[in-house]
Amino acid sequence: MEGKKIHPETLANVGCGLNDTPVFLEAHNFLSLRRYFSIQDLDFVIKGISDERKPESCTIVFSKKPYEAEKFAGLHDSVIIARNAIVIQNGGQHREAILSEQEFKCVFSEIVSDYVECLPDIEPLIHPSAIIGEGCTIEKNVRVGANAAIGSHCVIRKNVLIGENVTIGDGCILGCEDADCYSDASGAQKTVPHAKGVYIMDGSMILAGAVIAAGSSIRTTIGKQCVIGGRAWIAHNVLIGNGAKVMAGAVICGYCTLGENVYVGAGAIVKNRLTIEDNAFIGMGSVVTKSVKANRKVFGNPAQRIGFTG
Repeated sequence: MEGKKIHPETLANVGCGLNDTPVFLEAHNFLSLRRYFSIQDLDFVIKGISDERKPESCTIVFSKKPYEAEKFAGLHDSVIIARNAIVIQNGGQHREAILSEQEFKCVFSEIVSDYVECLPDIEPLIHPSAIIGEGCTIEKNVRVGANAAIGSHCVIRKNVLIGENVTIGDGCILGCEDADCYSDASGAQKTVPHAKGVYIMDGSMILAGAVIAAGSSIRTTIGKQCVIGGRAWIAHNVLIGNGAKVMAGAVICGYCTLGENVYVGAGAIVKNRLTIEDNAFIGMGSVVTKSVKANRKVFGNPAQRIGFTG
């Protein structure tokens, strides 16, 4: 797509991701379950993928931790893939099979792949007022909101939602798969399916060369009026709150949560599965290995508290 894209459809409700549209797949159609369970009598349906941080019924749930029965006790009609087991909770019945740490990601990937094959492919919905630069690649299931501007030579993969008044700089890659990897039975390196996509909310700016990976169990989300600096890397399943700034060359690793108005200085690295609370400030080049409380300033390698914001 080159120049200004005029598209007949208008963008309605950009906040509703395409993967949130229920696509029901009967449990016995998951061929990858045959190795672990007799599936002829599985009569429930799966409507999506959910994350261990907010597990939902009628979904595929992925947990990188060992299975904890109390954590998932309220779920029904779900397939839970944990570090040590695959569990089906169906109609009050509990079925469990042991998994090794070497195979749990592989099993999750196979089951998600069964589901993804059933998702509909929808052509991009691009608002007539949006501008698309030269040489861009835009895949199916993409939505672009009013007055968005996408620079030249960007790559926008499936299931990316771009809100209103969003600016995307030249050469950005949105919705790619990243280093959520595993080895298959042959020893080859594979990537877990990143089926949940990316949501960039209204008024945000993504500067040239930034990479934002799609989510694998939740959608990677950039809040309203955020700034993502040039060549920054935002990994899978990251949640970034409104007004946050992640500056040039910074790396936010997988499963991190950044609160509102967080500032991450140029070249800083935030280790995976950390929470950086509201208004926190991370200095340039810092390496953050622990979660950061609200209104704290941290700096260094490893990052240490040096004061308070405000």
